[in-house]
Amino acid sequence: MRKTHSYSLCLIFLLSLVGCSSTQETYDRLPYQIEPLNENSSKRMVLRMSMNNDSLGYSELSYSVTDDSILVVEDTKVLVDGTVLEEKIVTVLNADYTVKYNEITGSYSGFPIDVVYNWKDNQVVGYSKFPDHPNVPVINVDTIAAKHFERMTSVLFFPLLLPNYDEFSASYSQFNTQSGGFNSINLEAKSNQVFGSASTNVNVVNLSGGVAEQILYISNTKPREIIGIRFKKLPWEYDLIESN
Repeated sequence: MRKTHSYSLCLIFLLSLVGCSSTQETYDRLPYQIEPLNENSSKRMVLRMSMNNDSLGYSELSYSVTDDSILVVEDTKVLVDGTVLEEKIVTVLNADYTVKYNEITGSYSGFPIDVVYNWKDNQVVGYSKFPDHPNVPVINVDTIAAKHFERMTSVLFFPLLLPNYDEFSASYSQFNTQSGGFNSINLEAKSNQVFGSASTNVNVVNLSGGVAEQILYISNTKPREIIGIRFKKLPWEYDLIESN
């Protein structure tokens, strides 16, 4: 009886180990490993955009997680030197965080923006166009590309999901749906950094390569949020003014 009992305990222990390992996601279809969000979680952040202390507008970033997808949205309104940009970027990710769909709507100086892309496995199909703009050609894309991030989520969403910020680094391919092209991006993260006049302790993510190289300042507490963004070659600044 004693041997049977010991065997049963060992079997239960081994099965529990197998069960635990089988439910872990490795996210091996992504360019780097992430720490996934809890199911049904959501977040909204509003960042004030300014240049030389003058307010330019705002960017509202939100995400919501369901059992089979993640919806990430950036809604931006900016006024610079009389030029108005209103842009809404919607990206849908699959349950494994690979990209499924992206669309951009809005207008730039009165010209409507029309961007739509779909992903299936490694195939990217879609177009980017300003229908009424006389000098901007239509860009059509139908290509095969392994492991990459869509631009908006690679900049504003995935940096919130790093497994750690202690000297973390990665290089990856980024697809810009507005230009229809790929960029090589380098990411370097550090923890326990200081941000702002209040000397807030934050994580820092430095993105180089591609369009608008930038530094993100990310909260230590979860769910993580973007506290500020600074651009390396532009005098623009983003600062968090509201979140829930």
